[in-house]
Amino acid sequence: MTALMTALKYPWDRGDLATALATLGVVYSAEFLASPEFETFLAWTAPLAPSTPEQIRTVAEQWQVDLDVDNLDRLGAVTAPALALTGSRSS
Repeated sequence: MTALMTALKYPWDRGDLATALATLGVVYSAEFLASPEFETFLAWTAPLAPSTPEQIRTVAEQWQVDLDVDNLDRLGAVTAPALALTGSRSS
């Protein structure tokens, strides 16, 4: 997971927004990426993407926090209602 997070962080560190956004495709299924709904999704989310150098730097810093901080041992202390999602896919 560290290697994946590091790879996803890399284009943000370089300020390469197009590559940074393209690499986020690894979080979507192949079916969604090939569907007409994906184009609609991109059109809807594009205006929300970071665009200024400051915003891009902030995203890079957040990726670094994700790499540096491990709060797994604190999950048992969460008392607020929470939704945890997981899944698996077999072909």
